[in-house]
Amino acid sequence: MSLINLSSNTQANALNNELNNPKRKAELSAPVNVQDPDQLKKLQGFSWSGISVPITNLQHNITHSLVEHAYPNLNAARLENTGRNPIVVSCTAIFSNTIQPGTTESWKAGTLFPNVYEQFIQACTSTTSNILIVPGLGSLQCFIASCNTKFDSGVRGGPMLELVFKETIPDNGVIFDPNSSSFGSATASAAQADTMIDTLNASALASPPQFQETFSDLMLKLRSISDTASLVEMSGIGAVNQILYQCNQLINYCTNDNSVNNSLMKMQLNVLQSQVNDLKTQILVQNSTVAIYVTPAPVSLAIVANRTGNALSDLMNLNPFLLATPFVAKNVKVRYYVK
Repeated sequence: MSLINLSSNTQANALNNELNNPKRKAELSAPVNVQDPDQLKKLQGFSWSGISVPITNLQHNITHSLVEHAYPNLNAARLENTGRNPIVVSCTAIFSNTIQPGTTESWKAGTLFPNVYEQFIQACTSTTSNILIVPGLGSLQCFIASCNTKFDSGVRGGPMLELVFKETIPDNGVIFDPNSSSFGSATASAAQADTMIDTLNASALASPPQFQETFSDLMLKLRSISDTASLVEMSGIGAVNQILYQCNQLINYCTNDNSVNNSLMKMQLNVLQSQVNDLKTQILVQNSTVAIYVTPAPVSLAIVANRTGNALSDLMNLNPFLLATPFVAKNVKVRYYVK
């Protein structure tokens, strides 16, 4: 037998041993967690004053008001942060009847021009602030700063609007803070858990469980639902339950192999599980039956609350556009929880 043949047989035996190893078999048979490259389709739809429209070139600018205290013969300066400046949001709205809505958008194809366009222009002429829903950022109380309409001879489906919005302090004094809400905390924990999954140590008998969607993917699903009334539907609860299921699977795996990395992962999963359970509680305590009350005449929001038996906070959560005015006009459809 030649040395070359001996070497070939040795390599073949080593390969067979590797493939027959139970740990290696489990690794090869585990599903591959391939992340969807299109993450933007999961973001919530854009809307202004309750009017949903398609947009592109979205930007939001967050700056701080910094005061410089300079001193003689001292280089640089001491900075003092006096607070965050109003968030500025700019985008291009497309009112073309030749495009189709995404899965999280509520506008209807073929109606953008002239119907929705005329409604949107009327909303932009208003001198009061209103609710702006920004994909990836959430709800902001804003004024419209500028609205520039552009008709292009090469685009026949409808015009485009260059829009600029500026955040204002709402009447209730609640300022946007992306990290103060339960969603913000759970989203941050989900991202941390996704990062730590790569550090899990494989046990001698099995590899860490694999899932089609990451924790961040599932949190994005929840964020794409723009109001509480939709959140109580099965789509929202389903995403919450899937997060809890994946947490339990990974916690069980980490418990069976209590290495240092796996113990840290288990602690992070317990935090995420607690935050998501709090979210689920908040969702389920709301009555899932939502009805419509049509105002017979101009009335105050307090009167609507009295007639529907809802708290003011519930009405504002279901109808954020009501924050813009102290009175509700005639024939306005107001959503409320059936008690």
